Amino acid sequence: MPNKPQRKTKKDKVNDPVKIKAFIEELSWLLSAYSNVDFKAMPDTIRKYFSVFTKESIGMRQYISDNPNQHILVGVLPSVLNDESLFVTNEDIAQFAKTVMKVNLLRYGKKSRYELIGTIVCETNKLNDFELTELVKALSVLANKKDKAKSLIVKRREENYGWNVIIQELARGNINGQNNQ
Repeated sequence: MPNKPQRKTKKDKVNDPVKIKAFIEELSWLLSAYSNVDFKAMPDTIRKYFSVFTKESIGMRQYISDNPNQHILVGVLPSVLNDESLFVTNEDIAQFAKTVMKVNLLRYGKKSRYELIGTIVCETNKLNDFELTELVKALSVLANKKDKAKSLIVKRREENYGWNVIIQELARGNINGQNNQ
């Protein structure tokens, strides 16, 4: 049976000046090879890189979106718009698309729910980040506080509130009359 490698303790570490000199030379070579790297920005860059990606998205780590809000919406919108407790009819979907996203769905009464959702998702790529920021905030609240947010939406729709007002309320984190920011 092969011997298991033993961990080096502090007293086992080498204190050889020749090895230390070699290490410093290699380190200085490495630093000069990367002299154009902003070392002060490294912590922020690393934090941003790892906060965007999860273990599930390891395959996507090389891809960084020009507009992350668009890509978040493309993932979240279909499930939200397909929720029949929030969007009972095609007209509800069309009204949401027009008022919140400035997407006009023609002949929505003659199309399937999936066609409407597909059109909205495709149109999302045409919107700029400024237009989408509040919607992304609202959908994040909906995703994180699903039951409370859904009941707020249903209540506000019954009270004939418009989608813009509902989205603004969700984006502020205002659920049950409390600001949860």
